[in-house]
Amino acid sequence: MNKFKIINVLTLRVLITFIWILGVTSCIDLPIGPGPGPGDPPEPDPNDSLRITKVQLKYGESIKIDDAGTQIIFDELLEESRCPEGAVCLWAGNAKIKLRIGIPEMSSRQMDVFELNTNLDPKSYLYEPKIISEKNHRTQIELVDLLPHPSLSKRMLRLEDYVATLLITKY
Repeated sequence: MNKFKIINVLTLRVLITFIWILGVTSCIDLPIGPGPGPGDPPEPDPNDSLRITKVQLKYGESIKIDDAGTQIIFDELLEESRCPEGAVCLWAGNAKIKLRIGIPEMSSRQMDVFELNTNLDPKSYLYEPKIISEKNHRTQIELVDLLPHPSLSKRMLRLEDYVATLLITKY
């Protein structure tokens, strides 16, 4: 056999072996991506009843989320670097907001303050009330969207224009 034929046969065997290994390993059910981390909310217990609500919260306003009087307050727009509609950008950008959660009778220092992002982490926050009762629960708050999106054709946005869409999950 000539030298080139041996190399071609070996290359073909390596390629077939690689394709076979790829096919076999693709049938294995492995988790993709990182697992839950220490700051991630726990997996819900199937025996617990989850209550999921989607709410709209305007800048500077608050919304009551349970019978204990717990409220979420949209305090600040910290960052607005999202790519304007109608523009071509290298990355989508990000909007970051600051929220507070707690019972209004608490001093603002006792309320939990947290930040959520549209395109970066963290996008959600797990609130653990100091005292859990039938009226208040552990609650996950996720930022689903922040409107309006910047646009090349629209006027400058005012803070009062912003509305956060939040997904509230009570455990």
